[in-house]
Amino acid sequence: SDVHPRVLAAMGRPTLGHLDPAFVAMMDDLKELLRKLPRSHRAAVALAVAYGKAGRFEDGVRVYRKSLKVSSTPVIWSEGVSDLFRGWAASRPDDHGVQYEAAQMLYFHGRFREALALVLATGSQAGHMLDLAYRIRTTISQIPTPAK
Repeated sequence: SDVHPRVLAAMGRPTLGHLDPAFVAMMDDLKELLRKLPRSHRAAVALAVAYGKAGRFEDGVRVYRKSLKVSSTPVIWSEGVSDLFRGWAASRPDDHGVQYEAAQMLYFHGRFREALALVLATGSQAGHMLDLAYRIRTTISQIPTPAK
């Protein structure tokens, strides 16, 4: 297909440097547009979950971590976030740091049995893993059993 004349004309002009006033003005416009995007925790969690579903666990965890740091709203947790952290742990089975952080996030959000299963599955005798397992077991033992 034919190239649009505007594109051909742009290709014939000199390249703008990063200090050129026209380039700086374009960057300012872009920054202003980015500021208008929704920055809610809810949107960030949705993005983190989408990354998890796409198997891009590292990206999802990074987005979720960042959303926790900037959030002034109550933390949002969902099955999608549980899946994100379980998937992240499964994708890095030999990385005990990842296993520990994933289990800690599950524990922090009240997913005690999932967190314990993850810690026990690592088979790690590292002190931080054993400490987390102890905290989870203690928490589970304090949960009242529903009356029948």
